[in-house]
Amino acid sequence: MFNIFKRKSEKEKLMEMYAQLMEESYLLSKTNRAASDVKVNEAMEILAKIETLTDLLSVKIVFTGPECTGKTSIAQIIGQRYDFYFIPEMARAYLDLRHNTYNEQSLYEIALLQLWEEKTGMENHHSLCCDTDLLTILIWQNEKYGYSDQDLMKKWLKSTVDMFFLCSPDFPWEYDSQRENPEDRQRLYNIYHDMLTQSNHPFHILKGPLEQRILDVEEILTPFILLAPNND
Repeated sequence: MFNIFKRKSEKEKLMEMYAQLMEESYLLSKTNRAASDVKVNEAMEILAKIETLTDLLSVKIVFTGPECTGKTSIAQIIGQRYDFYFIPEMARAYLDLRHNTYNEQSLYEIALLQLWEEKTGMENHHSLCCDTDLLTILIWQNEKYGYSDQDLMKKWLKSTVDMFFLCSPDFPWEYDSQRENPEDRQRLYNIYHDMLTQSNHPFHILKGPLEQRILDVEEILTPFILLAPNND
């Protein structure tokens, strides 16, 4: 099912190293400030290497994870703060028009809408900030109908995303007429995590309160912002 892999670019490898070092620095800062500073210095060396790369033509980030984990709020805030073009979760508009009813074909139609929004967004803007992507549809299909469309799976595995931000379900669940999974968000989160890991897409886990998640995103985005062209 997950046998189609992308070879990571040098930029992606450096980005993951930078993210890992910054995370290690944060953890060490609670117990060993000197060791934490060493990690920061190593991260800055990686950042300097990233700054020398010239192959970044656009930036695309995706916020993903189970329902009610802050994806939309964070994506909107980051999009506004960095002037990234915001791609909404198309399932919401689709379900609003259909009074929250759907069937097997509906999920495929939602996937096509999501792909179209991303395609047109990238054609007209350098940088995209996406509130979910095909991964959510693939998991939704499998949960409801016992399969994930293989054509959509191939498209997702081959998609170019600079960073996925996987939102942990440590937010309290809040009622929404389109939400369906108040009891098993952790199980679904594990599926997201496994699929991202097996796909070889770069991703970073967001935990804690909304403010902390936004700070984590900004930290990870630092080298992207340094390299990204203006969105004028």
